[in-house]
Amino acid sequence: MLSGCRLRTQLVVDPKILAWRKAQVPVQTNPKNIPGSWKEGYVLDYHTKSSEFVGYDEYGHPQFSTVRTPVGELLYRLKYKRQQSALAELVSASVEFIRGWGPPIKAIVPVPPSRPRSSQPVLSLAEGIGRALSLPVHDVVRKAPTAKELKDVFDFHERLRLLANAYSVTSAGLRGTAVLLVDDLYRSGATLNAVASALVSQGKCAKFMSSVRREHGVHHEYSIHRRFPTFVPVEHGDPASLG
Repeated sequence: MLSGCRLRTQLVVDPKILAWRKAQVPVQTNPKNIPGSWKEGYVLDYHTKSSEFVGYDEYGHPQFSTVRTPVGELLYRLKYKRQQSALAELVSASVEFIRGWGPPIKAIVPVPPSRPRSSQPVLSLAEGIGRALSLPVHDVVRKAPTAKELKDVFDFHERLRLLANAYSVTSAGLRGTAVLLVDDLYRSGATLNAVASALVSQGKCAKFMSSVRREHGVHHEYSIHRRFPTFVPVEHGDPASLG
């Protein structure tokens, strides 16, 4: 028997439940239309608001003080910190935007990742959106193993040249289908244009495009400064008319 004392209990909440609760609160977005070889395309927001050089670390690596948008911070946590809890919030924000946008899509295609990772954010994001919208996800675009990574190439036309014939479509199952092309980062648009062109010419489908964020930094002649998560729908019809 207990008398004159209080028992303290600690409530342990499943991390998945915490992620679900956070996902119920809409993430602030600032969608922007982006032009390209797709029917219509959007990014959810800029990735960074500012990035200030503050010096070098003990290994001589430059250090920056970076302020990100809410969407940019979530994607940074998911992609570079491997925090899976950020995925549910990104999916929720993406799905909310796509439902409001209302493209006539019948399937989702993720953009191939630029480098191998144990967990690929683009594919995870596409699969999460697919589940929420009850749409199939077709991971059918492949990047040639000899294709050069474009991280340090800032000229838009040079990026396009390096991406010529860099992507192939492994299935004709999307022929005549309106698809949503999903990427996590948008920089100059060269990669997305190359993938979209491959889908139209090889897969014979139409496309809409969506990306999560746009990258900060003036690196090319069009001064597209920041990465967004991106969504590009592809609409069925005459591929030549979508150019």
